Order: sequence, then structure tokens, then C-alpha cells
Amino acid sequence: MPQRATRPKTKAARDRKSHKGNNVSKAKSGDKRIGNKFGKNAGRKPLFKTVQELWERANEYFDWIDKNPFLEERSFCSNGKIVKSNDKIKRPYTIHGLTEYVGCNTVYFAHFKTNKELCTDEFSKVIKDIEDRIYNQKFSGAASGFFNSNLIARDLGLADKMRNEFSIDIPVPVTGMEIK
Repeated sequence: MPQRATRPKTKAARDRKSHKGNNVSKAKSGDKRIGNKFGKNAGRKPLFKTVQELWERANEYFDWIDKNPFLEERSFCSNGKIVKSNDKIKRPYTIHGLTEYVGCNTVYFAHFKTNKELCTDEFSKVIKDIEDRIYNQKFSGAASGFFNSNLIARDLGLADKMRNEFSIDIPVPVTGMEIK
């Protein structure tokens, strides 16, 4: 009767058995197979190769927002007839809208902004200019009544934060106890 192969009992023994005849387990110095080369080119390539390209894409987004306001249909009565009108409502600039427009997400944009290899001083300046323009448009739009000032204030971190603290001392009469 042929002898059945037994399975090695430990993981280390199984690993040694699986590498028999393979020179993978012990690489010699100078061996080109050492290391994982797959991780070297991993990750998404930067969307913006130049500062000019980033600035142009942001301006395309701002132009699109300005040219495509929300349309609100309103109905009203005029001279006994029901009249409908489409009112244009200004859209606010947002980082979420910008990242969607250029084809990335806010996590990628935040990583791009903080990664010193990708984001040079020139890129940092342009990103700051973009964020300032978004902030300014939201703030001035809320101040002039175009946008809901409560929502914009919260988005910009300007919401009032009130903290009320109080304490009350209520004397409680204790009877029937003796202190010695």
C-alpha cells in the first residue's frame, strides 16, 4: 500500500516544504528579484502637472458656477391670471463642487495640498488663492442675502458658539445625626 503524504504540523514547516526546489526563499546578494517593485508606481498620478493647469481648471469651475445658476420656478397671480417665472438663484462656490468638477474628491485634494512631494510652494499659493476665492464668494453672498447666512456661517466656521454654565448650591438639612 502506498504511503500517504502527511501534512507538516507547523506553518514554518509547511512554508519550507512549499519552497523546496524554489530559490525564492533564499536570495543571494546581487539578486534582481529582491524586493517588491509593484509599490513603486502605485497610487494615482497627480491631476495637475503645472500650477497653471490647476488655476485654469479652478477658473473653469468658477465660470461654470456663474453661468449655471439654480432655476427656481415661482407661480404668482397677475391681473387674475396665474403666471410662472423661472428665477435664477446664484450657486455658491464649494471645495466639494470644485473637486467633483476636476475629477477627484476632497480627500485627494486635501492629500495633494499636504503632500510636500506633490505640492510645491507655487501649488500651495494657488490652492490658498482658490480657497480664499471660495471663502470670499460664500461670505459676501451670505452677507448680501444671496445665500442662507446660517448655513454659510456654519460652513465657514463662523457659527456663534454659546456655552452656558451654572451651578446652584442647595442646602440640604440633615437630621438625626451626631458628629463626634
